[in-house]
Amino acid sequence: MPRLKILFRRLGRDRLLTLFTVCGLVTGISAFLLLFLHVMNERQFDRHFPKYENIYRVLSTPAHIDQGPWARSLGIIHSAADDIPGIELATQFTHCDGGRIRIGDRTMEQDHIMSVDDAFIQMFGVESKMGNLMDLEKPNTVFISEDFAKKYFGDQDPVGQQIHIDALQYVRDLGPYEIRGIVKNTNPRTHFRYALLISQKGGLQERYEGLTGSKIQWTYNYFRLSEGVNPDLVAGQLKTFYDKSSLKTTRGPQEYVFRLFPLEDIHLMSECRFELRERTSTINIPLFMLISIVILLVTLLNFTNLSVAKILKRSREFGLKKTLGSGNSRLVRQVLGEVFLVCSVSITISLILICQST
Repeated sequence: MPRLKILFRRLGRDRLLTLFTVCGLVTGISAFLLLFLHVMNERQFDRHFPKYENIYRVLSTPAHIDQGPWARSLGIIHSAADDIPGIELATQFTHCDGGRIRIGDRTMEQDHIMSVDDAFIQMFGVESKMGNLMDLEKPNTVFISEDFAKKYFGDQDPVGQQIHIDALQYVRDLGPYEIRGIVKNTNPRTHFRYALLISQKGGLQERYEGLTGSKIQWTYNYFRLSEGVNPDLVAGQLKTFYDKSSLKTTRGPQEYVFRLFPLEDIHLMSECRFELRERTSTINIPLFMLISIVILLVTLLNFTNLSVAKILKRSREFGLKKTLGSGNSRLVRQVLGEVFLVCSVSITISLILICQST
């Protein structure tokens, strides 16, 4: 403790230079940490799902279209999964960002309405806070998110109450849906969000049953492959299944290109239309990493220059101490102690600023 007081006293002799040094370090370290944390956050999207590295979005694009692919795909893909080896789990669901619902006498626009199956619950690890998620296999049932429950029901128990779905994408007047439970909010690092999870049975059942004979790209299809299965091989088998089906000769495009897009790449690399969530970032990860490293190197170079300037300024002091018997090792320890103290203070301040801003 006495040595620490001495170090602070020495630094206080040249307060302006010390303050300038600390401010430079704090600015540089804070900028580096902000960029680094942002990059790490972007890279972690969708990686919290079990077996995320084996999950793929299935794309089906008409061969004559030069524009980007659609995130939505053909309904026949889901039925093909049963005939293709290596597919561990297949889910098909819809997502609506402009629905209209009624709760009692209140009518409101509602985003993030998803009609899901049991495979969606398993693949994406949906967790229930109240109720049994198997109830989604029953007609006209709905689970609501924590935020939705808090916003519209407050402290009331919503289970058993009804939500009337008046409009859902291309479908109108689906009727009342009974609330069977509450699910945890979507993890913020996910490429989709849900406020309502509704059953595919009941009001939507006829539309789902007609998907296998239609070229309407209304649903999203995802596969979870078994370990070691080649996604390109599965895409080729999908193409073969489609070519052999009667769907190919029906009205609409004849040739489709099938592709499996990795789940972990959707947030940063997807160029699909009808994306489930508007991308908040199109950053180039290597570029941002390079910028953060350059900022840190420039900061350290500036700190080194200021430290050398300070040492040169104190050369007379060090010369006097040597004449009084101080050895080189003791003077080096003194300088290193001051450097360590300045760095520690700067890092601490930077961490506090980062914590306050995130």
